[in-house]
Amino acid sequence: MLCGLILASCLLAACSQPKPKSTGQTGPLTYLALGDSTGIGLGAGNGGGYVDRLAQQLQQVRPGTRLINLSEAGATTRDVLRQLSSYAGAAPSLITVGIGVNDVVQGIDETEFTQNYEKILAQLKKFGAPVIIINVPDV
Repeated sequence: MLCGLILASCLLAACSQPKPKSTGQTGPLTYLALGDSTGIGLGAGNGGGYVDRLAQQLQQVRPGTRLINLSEAGATTRDVLRQLSSYAGAAPSLITVGIGVNDVVQGIDETEFTQNYEKILAQLKKFGAPVIIINVPDV
């Protein structure tokens, strides 16, 4: 009985929350994808990998959205640092980073991996855009 009352209270509270306000932002985005083969959809089923799927969704709500996919098969955190240094395009509106599996597979030292990842995040912070980090799967 008590569990039912608590659940009902939570549901009522959730339903009574104000509707989120629109940010008012319109127009196309620039979506920058960095990472390894997961970013190019290698091994993904129909519809491509997460980068292509997200870009398609963004295109539906923000027509004209531009995808800049710098992901490469076999890329490590070292490669993402290189990808970032070669990127001289327009400021991205959204960034995804999917990296780490190849660092593990290639035996890159944990300390170097951590340092590289911190450098990547520091560089991405300069863009001032939201960053979505894709988890490193168990290998």
